[in-house]
Amino acid sequence: MQAAQIKGLTCYIMLSTVFLLDTSKWTLPGINELKDYYLSKHYADQYLVKNSTLNYTIVQASALKERESTGKITINADSEGENAIKDVAATLVAVLTAENTFKKVLSIQNGDTDITEAVANIG
Repeated sequence: MQAAQIKGLTCYIMLSTVFLLDTSKWTLPGINELKDYYLSKHYADQYLVKNSTLNYTIVQASALKERESTGKITINADSEGENAIKDVAATLVAVLTAENTFKKVLSIQNGDTDITEAVANIG
């Protein structure tokens, strides 16, 4: 991200993991086993949010699964879920030009809303 700023880029999309900035949820099953990863990734996300001038979007994906794409997601659910890998990729593409996602952290999981519609409805 620092290289992006040096090169004069203004937009930065980062794939992250669910509940990364909410340390109170790090004791949930599955997360506790990844605590070292969460800790190092936490600081990268924090730096982007607090110290960067970039128009960032952080996409926090729940558990990645190799299964058929649904083309549908839920954004900012309170519980853990799962994501088809292709749906995460489609979400990353959708936020590339979505200025309404700038300076936002989006927690995603497969859900009931078309990806394009879900991204467009972010306020």
